[in-house]
Amino acid sequence: NVILARPELPLIRRMGIEFRRLSDRMDHSVSIHRTTLEDENPTTIAEALLRSPCDAAVVYAQDHPLIRDAIAELATRGRPVVTMISDLPGSARLAYAGTDHSKAGRSAGYFLSRMARPGPVIVLCNHLGFQSHADRVRGLTDNLASHAKGFEVVQIVEGGDDAIRSEGRLKNAFRAHPDAVAIYNVGAANRGVVGAMRAGLLLHPPVFIGHELTAFTWESLRAGLMNLTIDQSPELQ
Repeated sequence: NVILARPELPLIRRMGIEFRRLSDRMDHSVSIHRTTLEDENPTTIAEALLRSPCDAAVVYAQDHPLIRDAIAELATRGRPVVTMISDLPGSARLAYAGTDHSKAGRSAGYFLSRMARPGPVIVLCNHLGFQSHADRVRGLTDNLASHAKGFEVVQIVEGGDDAIRSEGRLKNAFRAHPDAVAIYNVGAANRGVVGAMRAGLLLHPPVFIGHELTAFTWESLRAGLMNLTIDQSPELQ
């Protein structure tokens, strides 16, 4: 059972497509069932895990006691769980299939410090309960602290991967830090970043680094609004 929440998000949509393709290629002695959830609330995902009739599960979820308890319960039933996109280290999960998010954050810091002049940096994420987002933020701050003097993360904005909410909260951050030189979006709300940038609240156009190569980020790169996107290759995962 592959459990994916919020199919409107570009990465989740791409993951769903890849699992459908995988179903067509696999030995038919293995059947991939897909469960799509409208929200990523820990209660919703934990309940989906526990009521799954399948022999194993693959899931993308935040680090939360309800999720960990559900994975532990499935493990006692002999039903292994593999985490993807974002890991749950220390849980009873069998394995993690995904990228190294600390390295992704450090890569963002490396390029940011070479593309922007020194100054304040604003970070946007879903929220730090997701291991993937927390590790990207930590990787960025570690890289800047070690290798990029004059750069400082002055605010971390939690926008829930919602474009409208992220845009509004980013505008408030821009008003508080009009001299910000760069924005790093560790999550999915790239439309919210572009919307906030177009409001003209910063003294100078910022360097914008984000994640995932989608139709929107491709257009943003072409238009010069986005400087770099780090793609995590759902096909390879």
